[in-house]
Amino acid sequence: MLVSLLLCGCEGHFTTWKELNEDWLESNKANLGSDPYVVEEPYILPSGIQYEVYHRGYGAVPKPTVDPSTGYSSQICVAYSGNLIDGTEFDSSGDSAIWLSLGDCIDGWKEVLGTMPQGSHVKMYIPASMGYGSDGSEDFKGNFVVPPHSTLIFDVELVDVTNY
Repeated sequence: MLVSLLLCGCEGHFTTWKELNEDWLESNKANLGSDPYVVEEPYILPSGIQYEVYHRGYGAVPKPTVDPSTGYSSQICVAYSGNLIDGTEFDSSGDSAIWLSLGDCIDGWKEVLGTMPQGSHVKMYIPASMGYGSDGSEDFKGNFVVPPHSTLIFDVELVDVTNY
């Protein structure tokens, strides 16, 4: 509801929504690590991504990769949910984990999941520049699923990794 009110009130330029997302991401830094289930110090990357680790895999298990020279990437099996800052869920794997190619994922996922071994559980706060940017993401009817300039909040369990 908040999203639709903000988007309609800014004459299609998404300026207010962009500012709200940037402010939210900045203020979120103070809350990082406050969840008692976070097992490591939270991370704030140069790209602006913030993330918390709830579990970091087991031992010598594979980490997903993307090889920019060949385009080959790991196949990852993930259970996840994705939300906007107002709590709207825009995507999820549903009741079970699904297989994806890491190379087809948004840059924020590539950056964070590339450091996580199989079995990890993380929560990521991804700025628009590492997500869907100023374009957002539309459904097949042209309706925004993710509005432009949106911060993305993902809870991701990296269930399995297959490297080629």
